[in-house]
Amino acid sequence: MSWNEQVVVILPTGAGKSLLFMLPCTLANAGITILIVPLVSLHGDMLRRIKELSIDHLEWHPGETREAALVLVSAEAASSKDFIKYARRLIAEQKLDRIVVDECHLTVIAAEYRPSIVELTAIRSLRTQFVYLTATLPPSMRAEFEERNYLHHPTVIRASSNRPNILYVVRKAGAHKGSLLEQASVEVEDAWTKSALFDHSRDKIILYVRTCKDADDLAELLGCSSYTAESGTPAEKKQILDRWIQAPETPYIVATTALAEGFDYPHVRLVMNVDEPESLVIFAQESGRAGRDGKRAYSMVLLPATWQPQVSDVPLDEPHGTNNYRDDPTLRKRHDKEAAHRYLLGKQCYRTSLSDYLDVARHRRWCMPEDVPCDICKVAHLDMIEPVEKVEEDDTHTGLQLIQQEKLRTHTELAQYRLDLASLKGTCLLCRTARQE
Repeated sequence: MSWNEQVVVILPTGAGKSLLFMLPCTLANAGITILIVPLVSLHGDMLRRIKELSIDHLEWHPGETREAALVLVSAEAASSKDFIKYARRLIAEQKLDRIVVDECHLTVIAAEYRPSIVELTAIRSLRTQFVYLTATLPPSMRAEFEERNYLHHPTVIRASSNRPNILYVVRKAGAHKGSLLEQASVEVEDAWTKSALFDHSRDKIILYVRTCKDADDLAELLGCSSYTAESGTPAEKKQILDRWIQAPETPYIVATTALAEGFDYPHVRLVMNVDEPESLVIFAQESGRAGRDGKRAYSMVLLPATWQPQVSDVPLDEPHGTNNYRDDPTLRKRHDKEAAHRYLLGKQCYRTSLSDYLDVARHRRWCMPEDVPCDICKVAHLDMIEPVEKVEEDDTHTGLQLIQQEKLRTHTELAQYRLDLASLKGTCLLCRTARQE
């Protein structure tokens, strides 16, 4: 509301980031808020919540000229010339208040396999306020994020990623008790039928797997639906989620990372990751689906009996440097995987492993009295955890300034090259090489 041009908001899952675009467009004399929604699962769930709140809205598609207080647009459509033209008209007529990019960390972690995410950054040519929302933007990723989105000294609002109501557990499967998928199905069925953890009238369970095939196989074992990138059209995917939410006799759904970000059913009581999570950033999003009603919830990782962290080129104890991950994305992935291994090895409080990677140094923590103690701590600590010095703090600024410096360097080199070519004109290169006139 202070009209800062660039605002980045990093709040934990379930902390109310949606309020930051729902509330302003309902105020008296408010202009239009454009919300860019990068995922199909997020789009359907967002529409459901907006309709429940009776917010004036529309879904923007190519050719759309109508207006509403809140305009939803996909990442693919937002990078189109038609949308840019639509937004520029709103700006010219002084109707556009801001553009909000939800789950903005995807502009970094999904850039390699989703061209639309890369092209989305073209919207920064529009002269309006930009607000970027996410629950997971590690300090080590911030410089690359700002550079990719052409940000220059943005206003950053960051809170601890801690979810105090989640109990974190990591277990290895039994060595001779069937496949990992079979043991996962037994674990959740026993939890649902034999424990007192659930309200059977509304609570749900999400099981995350690594591949679409695993999702289909585990869904068959549980007699439930799966949700993957191959689950059909957006309408068909919405139907899968609607059926799951509305059927109390079907508590389970099996999913890949296609359901990781943004899905907001408040009564997910258990999230199980079957096998090693793809990364700690994605794990934080997946486990963050649990307990959004504020009540106790559970995050469990079930690993193969023989699981060991894969050896990477970066040792587990190597601190994060100030690398430009855009130049070497594999380095970012390696560091993220390294952080996931620290978590899974369980050599310290699970909350500490999460905060060491996802948060700035001042937010480092372990299980305190306000938290549900994790499976490492067992009981809450009464004293604050000792801080550690991080190589990379959260005050690194790059963005547009860095891009402009790179362009200047390139132009300088090109200008020097042209001068060198001009000096060669009318001379013999062979003679010059031999230092002859």
